Amino acid sequence: MLTTVTRAVLAAVAGLTLAAASASVASAQENPEDVPPTLVRVLADCAADGKTDVEVYLDDLGPYKVLLEGFGEEAQETALHEEHEVYWHEFTDVPVGDYVVRVEGADLPSDGVPVQVKACDDRKPSQPGLTVDVQCQGGWGVATFEVANTEGQTRSYTLEITEEAQQYEAKEILPGLFVRITENLYDDGTYTAVLSGESLDEPITEEFTVKCAPKDAPNVVADARCDDKEDVTTPAVVRVTVGNPNRHDADYTITVGDVTETVTVVGGWQETVDLGPFPGGVYPMTVIGSDGSETPTHVLVDYCEDVVVDDDGLQVSVRCVGEESVVTVRFFPSQSKRVFKVEGRPEFDAVVAPDRDGRYDWMRHEGIEDGVYTAVLRGPGSETREQFTVDCVEGGPTTTTTTTPPTSVTSGPPTTTPSGPPPQGSPGPVDDLPVTGAAVTGMVVLGLAALGMGAGLVFAARRRRV
Repeated sequence: MLTTVTRAVLAAVAGLTLAAASASVASAQENPEDVPPTLVRVLADCAADGKTDVEVYLDDLGPYKVLLEGFGEEAQETALHEEHEVYWHEFTDVPVGDYVVRVEGADLPSDGVPVQVKACDDRKPSQPGLTVDVQCQGGWGVATFEVANTEGQTRSYTLEITEEAQQYEAKEILPGLFVRITENLYDDGTYTAVLSGESLDEPITEEFTVKCAPKDAPNVVADARCDDKEDVTTPAVVRVTVGNPNRHDADYTITVGDVTETVTVVGGWQETVDLGPFPGGVYPMTVIGSDGSETPTHVLVDYCEDVVVDDDGLQVSVRCVGEESVVTVRFFPSQSKRVFKVEGRPEFDAVVAPDRDGRYDWMRHEGIEDGVYTAVLRGPGSETREQFTVDCVEGGPTTTTTTTPPTSVTSGPPTTTPSGPPPQGSPGPVDDLPVTGAAVTGMVVLGLAALGMGAGLVFAARRRRV
């Protein structure tokens, strides 16, 4: 069964008129479940005085409600355009900025279409009269065409997307101004946008490629949070977020250790499940999709019982697993960039970014040889030193945690940045999830793709602290 999408018509924009001369089939999907979101086309003049109007045109299957997310207005009812017979709505006095158009009534999360309102002077004179930008949203391409009048007089232009048999006529674009046309539902492929006009010696041609149809493999982010419970030192729950890159719904079965959970995820969206709790350690994790995908990986669960919140911003914990050492370093939030090192061990060298959102970083190294080491954390006007001992061969201690008060110094911030891997952030949407419970940041480690377990490998993560 083929799914067809008809590109419809355009209408008026303040200061110019756009009209679609024809319609065509935009996509043909072989999967009957690949139901596309609502066709959305957005027109916006550049903002000459800091504000402009944004017009949203849909299809003729409404009515709908349209939300311009970030603008501050509630969702607005669309009306049937008398001339073009599609549903539309105009948002007036929209400031320069980034927005998302969401359609209520289509029941598809992938209806979110990113839109940018730009100032008229936000364009270099050397730029051509036509530029094309492509983003991916819900497995479909979102194309933005920027048509500019680079002449000294008011001009008329025609924009054509040849593969779509789609044509727009733009009339009376004033000198130095431009209009942005954003529309979704571009299937994978190569397209050609052609801009012609009475003042152009020859048409301006821009070829653009859409590569948004996803592979079946989901996007997976996992973390083990120590702070989402009353007692921060009890075992952590593993939180797994699965993003479905397909254009249709899929069931994903998530297994961590011997715990399994199944979740249904809408196409182009994501869902989160909690499993556990689990004691600290490394656990195999597998995500199997009803679409035939299988994603094997690992998740590293931190030892919550080791967590100590230090006012000096630094904690070092040493743990012996058999005769193998596990050294965990935790950096509590600071407003300034800091530099961390362990004297004589360059693999620990890292830059700790400033964190104004109440988060902290952590890293973990395995296989550090027995010995006495000094950890140094330097920031503007402060230096913290902590000595820690690794003694894991022949029955050394199970766990040691070191804390020492900071040593004040008068020097300024470091002038050089040491080499080596900085703490890695938890990727994707999990990093923005709200955190409740104790005031200690939950620690996250994601073991995707090539998760090696050798000495010197750094594991680190960021969470929010309330």
